[in-house]
Amino acid sequence: MLLNEGTRQILLDLKYVEKAAERMKNDDRDDEFLGTRILFFTTYTGKLDIAALLEKNDLAATITKNLERHAKRLSSKSVSTSNPITEMSLQETLKLIPNIIYHHPASASPLDTAITPIVYILMNHTVPSPPLQPPTNLLINALMNLNLSPTSQIEDSSIRDSLFPDDNPTQLTTRLVGVLDAASTAYPERDLDTTLSPLIALCRKLYIPAPPTVRQSLQSQLLPSTSSRCQPLGTDATLPSRLLRLTLSPLTPMLRENIASLLYELSDEDPEKLVANIGYGYAAGFLSTRGIEVPVSAMATTASTEAEEGADAGSGVRVDINPVTGQRRDKEDVDDLPEMTEEEKEREAERLFVLFERLRATGVVDVENPVTKAMREGQFDN
Repeated sequence: MLLNEGTRQILLDLKYVEKAAERMKNDDRDDEFLGTRILFFTTYTGKLDIAALLEKNDLAATITKNLERHAKRLSSKSVSTSNPITEMSLQETLKLIPNIIYHHPASASPLDTAITPIVYILMNHTVPSPPLQPPTNLLINALMNLNLSPTSQIEDSSIRDSLFPDDNPTQLTTRLVGVLDAASTAYPERDLDTTLSPLIALCRKLYIPAPPTVRQSLQSQLLPSTSSRCQPLGTDATLPSRLLRLTLSPLTPMLRENIASLLYELSDEDPEKLVANIGYGYAAGFLSTRGIEVPVSAMATTASTEAEEGADAGSGVRVDINPVTGQRRDKEDVDDLPEMTEEEKEREAERLFVLFERLRATGVVDVENPVTKAMREGQFDN
């Protein structure tokens, strides 16, 4: 019945929405499920007075209380697998939060109290397989829509302690990266735009107010490691490489934008650091679409900076890094292309030449075309 817009309006006219909000206060999962379901559908009715529900019916407090009940049952291991209404009511409550905030943005602050139980459930609920299905995806969506970082620092200590507890500040972000790692291989690429984008957006939102230890943890988990530089970046099976490849995917326009923005933020929004972290090949497109100029020194600086960071452990040997591919120079092998015919190599060289010349024409880069340089140095046969 509630799928019909006319029926939803009847509920509003008869004040049944307010009664549903009151029934949600009961410690009863059937009442929570049905009451939340009614409110969820009526949020699509323009005449629903969400502000009144928040003020007169304590809707934000009710939502938080119900989530706390779910967290308590999870902590006591008392969730009955034979009673699906428990899980269904949790899912409906989580689905309601983004809808309320979308239609009434001012409700984000009153709902801040829901952050603590949501984080607890996200940390302790079993992650399904594949991972981004209820309740994991709903927990992520709810948390992403809440008021996590209105400024560069979270003032409310209760919220800060929920997200980054002193005894283990990286636990939430590590959990999210684990879900991201599993999800990036669990779904076909065409589905990742809708499934992964909220998770990447949440990581970005958490990174802004995160303490230094959490920021460093995210950088180490999501940026290419020294070991990945034994080959061109983006070619191994690690999570950072998978993310880099997705920044070039034509099937994921929203996701590739989110990932590129996250990598830029992980690089302190510094173009030179971005080039150093992911190579000019991946950084160029993102920077050019935003009109961000890359200093010519970035090409040289990348090699110098990475030489220090990429030193062999304990050996004191410094290595140079190819600023375009991000690969260690000493690991490059121009003969390591047995699967390509001479004709394929020529087509690839031509493609790179045209691409680089287009970049030069935009003014983004003002250095010699590497293909021209390679031909002059005899790396390509005439």
